Amino acid sequence: VQLEAPQIINDALVRLMREIVDVEGPISVPRLARLVVRCHRLTRVSDARLARLRALVPTDLRRDDVDGFVWPATRDPLRWKGYRSSANLKERPLDDVATLEIANAAIDIARTAMGISLDDLLRETVRTFGGTRVTTANRDRLSRAVDYGVDTGRITVKAGIVMPI
Repeated sequence: VQLEAPQIINDALVRLMREIVDVEGPISVPRLARLVVRCHRLTRVSDARLARLRALVPTDLRRDDVDGFVWPATRDPLRWKGYRSSANLKERPLDDVATLEIANAAIDIARTAMGISLDDLLRETVRTFGGTRVTTANRDRLSRAVDYGVDTGRITVKAGIVMPI
C-alpha cells in the first residue's frame, strides 16, 4: 500500500511529537506545537497550524485531567511526585508547566519547610521554576496548583500557613 504524501508527513509529525513528549513531558499542547515547528526551522505557530498539530497528538498518550498536558507513557500523572526546576521562566513559562508539576514543587517546599506561609510558598515555588517575582498571572497559576494539592489531600492551608499532610 502506497502512502500519500500528507499521510507520510502526518506520520513523521506524530513520531516527532512522541519523541518530544518522551523528553519534555508533561508538556502543554501549545509548547509541543512550538517545538515541532522549531524542528522544521519555522518560528511561528499560527492558529491553523496549532489546530492541525493538536489534531495529530497521539490519542494513546496520557493527558492529565487538570489542564490537558500530554504525558510520556512512562509517567503516570496521578502517581508522579516529581517536578523539573528551571533556570529561567522565559524558557518555560508557568503556563507551560503542568499544574500537577507546580503542585508537586509547592508540596515539596511545604514539606521541607515543615510549614510555610502561603505568600512565601508562592514566592519559593515561582523561584523553583526560574522566576524572580510572583506576578498576577503567576499567582493565579500557583494558587490553582496549591488548591490542587489541598484537593488531593497532600497539603492543608490553615490561617495562611501551608502544611504537608
